[in-house]
Amino acid sequence: LWMEPKFPNGAITGYKLYLTSDPNQPIDQWQVYDIGPDDEPKLIIERGRLLPETPYYIKIVATGPAGIGVPSDIVAFETVSGAPVDAPTDVLPTVEEDNTMDISWTGPSVPNGPIVVSISKMLQKIPS
Repeated sequence: LWMEPKFPNGAITGYKLYLTSDPNQPIDQWQVYDIGPDDEPKLIIERGRLLPETPYYIKIVATGPAGIGVPSDIVAFETVSGAPVDAPTDVLPTVEEDNTMDISWTGPSVPNGPIVVSISKMLQKIPS
């Protein structure tokens, strides 16, 4: 979320938000998000679009009929680890002769951070 310029040099027709994980890259190599004039001055980036535990840098410019304005100062932020973006696949339960269960699976394709192992215990009520 950001504020409009205090002293715009003409009509503001939108904003460009520049995003990168390497602030030393030339600006034409940064990701660019266009925000229209009727949109609220904010950008929501969908989960899974940014790498976890990664520093990112943004700057914003106002745009108008005369072109692109002066860019804001660079603002830094770091993403955190999050929940996986997708579910485990290829779940394969196998019941052994002694009624023990062996379950295998393939982890999420986008783990979004370190996977912490979780073990569930399943109990079955024996009818009386």
